[in-house]
Amino acid sequence: MPSQSTLSADDKAKVKSAVPVSPATNKIFYATLARVYYAYPDSNKWAYAGLQGALTLTRSNVTSALFFNLVDLSGTRGIIWSHEFYQGFETEYNTDRPWFHSFPSDECMVGFVFVDESEARSLEKKIKEKSGKKAKAAKSKKHKSSSTIKASGKIDKSLISAPTQGSFKHVAHMGYDADKGFTSRNVDPSWTTIVGNLEEKGVDREIIERDMEFIRDYLKTHPEAAGEEKPKKQKSLKPPPPPSR
Repeated sequence: MPSQSTLSADDKAKVKSAVPVSPATNKIFYATLARVYYAYPDSNKWAYAGLQGALTLTRSNVTSALFFNLVDLSGTRGIIWSHEFYQGFETEYNTDRPWFHSFPSDECMVGFVFVDESEARSLEKKIKEKSGKKAKAAKSKKHKSSSTIKASGKIDKSLISAPTQGSFKHVAHMGYDADKGFTSRNVDPSWTTIVGNLEEKGVDREIIERDMEFIRDYLKTHPEAAGEEKPKKQKSLKPPPPPSR
């Protein structure tokens, strides 16, 4: 939490009591005073959710997930509202006004009204920084962990994806040329990308040429092979105009 903020020493104590901080529990990157608004039930109008307190940007050191936590400062209820960041959250977080920010949730748009505009800006910077780093780390980890060739030097079957069902055309020729790479005749274009994708994933041309028979046999016996599923996109919601302070 910032050393100087609108939160008093007593407020900070309540925050740390509600959101334990340690290497084994959580890390609080920022905290500031805020109220929560929903664009619900009318999606064109903001309504005060009746929730206010210390809004924290928190990372769980157990799951590495980022959260908003709202801590009750007027009583002893602890965390009274929480929202976990989803993939791409940093690109969906909107600065509608210096004192009002919003983002889409599963059910509706959520808005924050801040007491201090400078703290609102600082929170936004932390969100972009921490959420962006998490996204890059996840992408890097996925790239490093993707295995293209097994220890034996053979092509991993999991890398071979079949084209769309029903798109197959008679295969007159499937082969590999040292100069031209993967070649084919009378083959649906989606099939010609299979080996091309293997090359993009780092499989050496020599290995592809050597294992062409294996690739053909695998595709014949595993027609159900499918490509990677695209991640579910968050709902695209248009926020209504910010409420008055």
